[in-house]
Amino acid sequence: DSILLQPFHQKLDDSFLASGGRHRYGPVNDFLSALVPSGATHYHEIARQFISTYEKPGLLGIISDFLDDGDILKPLQYLADFGNELLLVQVWDPADREPTSTGDVTLTDAESGTALELSLDREALDAYTAAFDNYSSLIENLALRSGGRYVGFSTVVPLEEAIFTALNQAGADLQRTAAMT
Repeated sequence: DSILLQPFHQKLDDSFLASGGRHRYGPVNDFLSALVPSGATHYHEIARQFISTYEKPGLLGIISDFLDDGDILKPLQYLADFGNELLLVQVWDPADREPTSTGDVTLTDAESGTALELSLDREALDAYTAAFDNYSSLIENLALRSGGRYVGFSTVVPLEEAIFTALNQAGADLQRTAAMT
């Protein structure tokens, strides 16, 4: 089996094709380790480029925080509508889901550098966390409705635990699907 790794942000970056079995892990690890996050992600443009570049649908795994100024649900649905099976892995920093600072704060977007000054109290922080969880639920529902899968993790979850939890969840989903047919 082969796997194509396709990094993206504002556009599709250089890809990496791995095939030939587990001895290809070293080059895959080197490729992933060399990636440098940069710039904002524009999901609508990325979906358009992806469909134009990869016309044959397949299993499409997307690892992202899914935080974007624009609507990400439509581009993800667009990818599913073109026949791709979505495996959506949402990864977030704990502060992205549950900010803890109260009072007058300045939030700076890591991707755009845009600063926003706010006054936050506990009620506002709780409302934000609830909105984040609702947003994650919308992403999960889109994946499930289109026949795909979703898993979400905080960056504090050790990598091995995240991988095995995702694999176990995917296996359970496949077993449920087999039992239903």
